[in-house]
Amino acid sequence: MNTPIVALIGQPNVGKSSFFNLLAGKRSAIVSAKAGVTRDRQFSKIQLDNVPLWLVDTAGLSRHQDKLSSAMYEQSRMAAAQADLVILMTDGSTMCQSEDIELARFIQKSKTKVLLAVNKHDLADPNDLETYRKIGMKEIFSISCMNKHGIDALKSAILENITHVEEEIQTDTPIVSIVGKPNAGKSTLSNHYAKEDRCIVSKIPGTTRDAIAIDLEHNKTPYRLIDTAGMRKKARIHEEIEQYATSTTLRAIDEAHTVIHLIDATEHIARQDFRIIHLCLDMGKAVVIGVNKIDCLSKSAKALFKKDLSIALKHLKQVPIVELSATQGKNTYQLMTQAITLAKGMNRTFNTSMLTRVLEKLVKRTPPPTRLGRPIQLRMAHTSKQYPLQITIRGKRTSYLPKSYIRYLTNGFLQELQLTGRHIHLVLESDHNPFAPE
Repeated sequence: MNTPIVALIGQPNVGKSSFFNLLAGKRSAIVSAKAGVTRDRQFSKIQLDNVPLWLVDTAGLSRHQDKLSSAMYEQSRMAAAQADLVILMTDGSTMCQSEDIELARFIQKSKTKVLLAVNKHDLADPNDLETYRKIGMKEIFSISCMNKHGIDALKSAILENITHVEEEIQTDTPIVSIVGKPNAGKSTLSNHYAKEDRCIVSKIPGTTRDAIAIDLEHNKTPYRLIDTAGMRKKARIHEEIEQYATSTTLRAIDEAHTVIHLIDATEHIARQDFRIIHLCLDMGKAVVIGVNKIDCLSKSAKALFKKDLSIALKHLKQVPIVELSATQGKNTYQLMTQAITLAKGMNRTFNTSMLTRVLEKLVKRTPPPTRLGRPIQLRMAHTSKQYPLQITIRGKRTSYLPKSYIRYLTNGFLQELQLTGRHIHLVLESDHNPFAPE
């Protein structure tokens, strides 16, 4: 499934992150009046009128001489080249800048479809808006992320310019994708698995950098391995900046049942690692963290790394961690066994009576708090969505449950249902009161 990718490109502080949060329906990107706050690409899989797409928020695309700005520019350039559609966002509170025209020409050279969105309509002067005609776009979408002016029209234009795909039904063959930062050892690990058996190699279409799907067998179980590094030798990689959150990675996550997130033990775990892990969990994928190059550490360095890792991942206790060495083949068998076991468990279903018994057990262990002297009652639980797994809890006054108790319920369900490497979404619904005013 080649879910289309929509990238937001523009100068710093034009409202890209605000638009990203508006469409994603959550505060994923940092919004600030200070220019240049977004440094890494933010990404979220969303649906517009039931049409799935990837939304990518990039750093402000400005050419400064410092090393950080140059890297941010390169990230945005790569995002534009890999996207199916680019939203060029500008600041309507000022006249069209030469930088805006330069960005438009830059995007047009990539041959990617582009829409011009002039933000901050509420602060714009009509004469200033007219200056954006010189960019040469057929249509200008005047919007305001603050008061949502023109957002519906822009959404419609997005839908008109992307391919509509349907979510595919889960296959019985386990699909395992390997992702991670550059030089984490993805290619080495993939090549290690691939050379153990004769394999059929096929390109997954629709990616700028082709991911490679390999049909393999592990312990007499057929499975499909997707390598986001494209099974290339490192000597053939010449790019100065190799991207992590690329179209290849996003689509490889889309395809998978289980995602192996590879971390380099010789480096510190980064913010981008957390983003990818949480993205996979939110999408309903099973996740295994593979700590590669553990053999490169001394005994004391290994102990320090494990301590730092346990602190960094203390909120992800359900995600298994496997220490390995891809070059030596150490623990690679255990890693794939874990990944395939989790993939097979994705099709598990839970009936209402079972989930309700789990809920009753959790409530009995730790009752919910009262609200103004009145108890919050949790009556039943049922599955409301399979991928990603969503459990709906019904009761009385459920809207008053504090976040701490919702976390308690989430962790309790994960533990009781033995959902290793996965996450669940809890939805709270209150019983209808027939005497309440309409």
